[in-house]
Amino acid sequence: MSQPTSVRRGLWSVFAVAVVGAAAAHFDVIGHVAYALERGRIKADQEHLTRISSQEVAALEGLSRAFNTVSAVVKPSVVNIQARIKSDEESDERVKRFFGEQHLPVPPSYSVGTGSGVVFDDQGYIITNNHVVGTAERVDVTLADGRQYKAKLIGADRMTDVAVVKIETTRLHPASFGDSDGVKVGDIVLAVGSPFRLDQTVSHGIISAKGRNVESLDIDYQDFLQTDAPINPGNSGGPLVNIHGEVIGINTAIATENGGYMGVGFSIPANKVRRIAEQLISGKKIERGFLGVSIGEVAAGTIEAMGLEYPQGAQIEEVQKDGPAGRAGISYGDIVLEVDGKPVGNSRGLTEAIGGVSPNTKVRMKIWRDGVTLEMDVIVGQQPEGFSTRPGRRLAPERSRDDDVSEESGESDEKVSVYRLRELGFSVTALTQELADGLRLKGVDSGAVVVRVEPMSDAWHAGLRRGDVIVQADKKSVRGIKELKGALTEQAVLKGVRMTVRTSEGSRSLVLRSN
Repeated sequence: MSQPTSVRRGLWSVFAVAVVGAAAAHFDVIGHVAYALERGRIKADQEHLTRISSQEVAALEGLSRAFNTVSAVVKPSVVNIQARIKSDEESDERVKRFFGEQHLPVPPSYSVGTGSGVVFDDQGYIITNNHVVGTAERVDVTLADGRQYKAKLIGADRMTDVAVVKIETTRLHPASFGDSDGVKVGDIVLAVGSPFRLDQTVSHGIISAKGRNVESLDIDYQDFLQTDAPINPGNSGGPLVNIHGEVIGINTAIATENGGYMGVGFSIPANKVRRIAEQLISGKKIERGFLGVSIGEVAAGTIEAMGLEYPQGAQIEEVQKDGPAGRAGISYGDIVLEVDGKPVGNSRGLTEAIGGVSPNTKVRMKIWRDGVTLEMDVIVGQQPEGFSTRPGRRLAPERSRDDDVSEESGESDEKVSVYRLRELGFSVTALTQELADGLRLKGVDSGAVVVRVEPMSDAWHAGLRRGDVIVQADKKSVRGIKELKGALTEQAVLKGVRMTVRTSEGSRSLVLRSN
């Protein structure tokens, strides 16, 4: 082969490489391969969708149609409520908490809050929340079809947060109410209302829990249904409905850290709402049952000593001697397990059960006392005016000074200002009139005042706090340090000593145990 021929072939090779390189520079081989694969996958998925069962798709379409139908049935019954409230610090805070900010032009001395409601009957009665309309100077209702009316407040019940207003019109669409007692955790529900003034908004979720109590709300009788259906400011007073289009709750509150939806909402059960609404419409005074006791939870640490298999029932902490429970023979330390055959899960369960009983009604209560089950008939009394079921959990403020009393450790007698129970981690002094006045105590003239509790001690773990006044220990009255020392023997605290403490806001019981 001649040299010129070899050179020509070399040049052609270089040219070919250059052409291929230039083509590659303008053509993303890897990208095109990935694109082809993606197209293939999408085409395969499309073919799969056409092959998959009509059953699977039909199930989704059926659920969608069910939501369509429920929405169409319920929405005509749901109204928007605008409440004009006199401006002051308290009402402004209420508006922010329940309604969100309001930007409508109103007179300077008023603010306007937005809530929801549900038509109860064809006479124009509408159910909503007390916190929506209870303090309003004027209430305006907008129906689903756009008609607007001024509403009259018929009645409101602060203890359940239920209220009824009335409009004068016809062609209404009352909602159908279901049985909230039959609701189960996991049931699908829809919430309808006016969140952030967006009328006729529908959201969906499930029932997350039943029998919820929210300590931060000033509502005595709660027993809420908990739902994850989105509820926001403005939903208050609107309905929570089941898949049959029946109202099973009235949306009332949310648990939130930012003022908006965070997945935890609370609704008043429909059976309670209907009962209260009917009384308000009839003009009757709402009467509730009364036992004349203070109650608390059964501490998990005491069930073994009490002979119970697990924490259950409501523990009696105080009994009015001349009250309904006292007359029936119920005493301090009893645990109420059932009312008329229905289990009492905790203290709120007993509160709800008795509150729903008409005064002068006889109920049968199953009691656990010293390892023995008893049954007692109690004639339920009438709840007195100004009664509240919500004693504070932290029952007294800390005093600003420690040095107003001297402290000694070890054995002591009544002459020493403060006695320190070193092993249990707290110190007490005898209650004086001056201390009682400073702690705003009423009806308590003796006891042992807790002046210090060591962090992480047995006393702290049991729930004892500074400012608590110990009035009973091991079912015996504590008049001062001497009686308390007698009850807190080494042997007793190993098993656990039940104590009753008082503060300005009520009483509670706890079990002090040495671990």
